[in-house]
Amino acid sequence: MEKNKGMSDVLPLDVIRRIFLRLPAKELFRLRCVSKLWHSLISDRDFAESHLNHSSVAPSHSCLFVNFLSVGYFVDVDTLAFKELSLPFSRKKRSLDFRVLGSCRGFVLLNRFPHFLIVWNPLTGSSKRISYSHIVSRSKIPGLNFHDHALLFGFGYDASQDDYLVVLAWDNGKHSQLHVDCFSLRTNSWINFDAALPKPFGHKMWESRGLFLHGAIHWLSCYGAYMNAILIFDLKEWSFSTTSIPVKHYNWYSDLTLLGGCLALFSYDHVGKTYIWVMKEYKVTSSWILMYAIPCFKIVPLSLSNGSDIIALLSTTKLKFAKYNVSGELLQEIDYPPLCYRPNRNFLTFFVYTESLLPFPADTKDKDKKKKTGM
Repeated sequence: MEKNKGMSDVLPLDVIRRIFLRLPAKELFRLRCVSKLWHSLISDRDFAESHLNHSSVAPSHSCLFVNFLSVGYFVDVDTLAFKELSLPFSRKKRSLDFRVLGSCRGFVLLNRFPHFLIVWNPLTGSSKRISYSHIVSRSKIPGLNFHDHALLFGFGYDASQDDYLVVLAWDNGKHSQLHVDCFSLRTNSWINFDAALPKPFGHKMWESRGLFLHGAIHWLSCYGAYMNAILIFDLKEWSFSTTSIPVKHYNWYSDLTLLGGCLALFSYDHVGKTYIWVMKEYKVTSSWILMYAIPCFKIVPLSLSNGSDIIALLSTTKLKFAKYNVSGELLQEIDYPPLCYRPNRNFLTFFVYTESLLPFPADTKDKDKKKKTGM
């Protein structure tokens, strides 16, 4: 009697691979346990890279939230489904330990009290803890931590070196020279250098949280010499540059986000509207387009849905997610009681990321060593 045949017995491996490239990362992670062949294919670094590149055409977005008790929540931004997550290296007693700092290629950067960073892939569970205690001791800022005291911080990927970099900038309160420390995940080491900016800068002149796009980290200016500018740090060249924003925002709150693979700027006016500009061509200032004028105050755009609808976070006494079309009309609104926060203790932090199967660079290197030594 002929036994039941599986997909691997019927389809060539190349066809299976092409099918897998079209599946969401979370589904593939579950499918690893089906067979040794599938586990080997899905766990392969080259396949994970191809899958991430393929997903970038029509990406699905997730968001990690950490509330004031350091409880983590995963939210699928496309379906608005959520679940609680266990944070890596967390203590049994819940406390104000964790803040979300950034994301890059499926990895999330966390700050953990008192002076640790954690790079974590929430899908695969792989994580790495990084100490920056030596920077705290070198600086003159008591109890320095990324979230509260850094002038700039960011997390990105240098494709030329296949390396993930954590960037921290601080000035010791003298405002004359910027000290930049970069941590390389590939070499597992910190590198310090003094970076020259085109003009003098002032204390807390930037929104310190950076966004990674096109091999660089981007920050929006708050005030000072770079008013109406975006500061850019190239992770390959390790150099700073600037580009202009579409509007003056002396009296508006503004911030950066990423929408549809483009830089976007959102601002609040004084009559209860949120405006969203999108830079259609990277670093081309004339390509800024006002895409949305939403009649709601203090929304945070998270991602695009169906190519043009905005998924946004509403900050009130409790958190809500909302969907708006290009005309600014409200299409959907959902309350999330588990994500409630205290307005007078605004410790909720979050960051949007795209799920991936990618391992750390060090993981790949260690596997290569084992192959060579026959381990």
